[in-house]
Amino acid sequence: MAGEQGMDLVQMRYDAETMTSTVKMVDYGKYMYQK
Repeated sequence: MAGEQGMDLVQMRYDAETMTSTVKMVDYGKYMYQK
């Protein structure tokens, strides 16, 4: 899904107990340009 839209997945949180990740879709190139 993220790849189809030209976005990147950034891991925000990892829960080792349930072995699940919370991720956010971002345009990393746009983020770096603004920074």
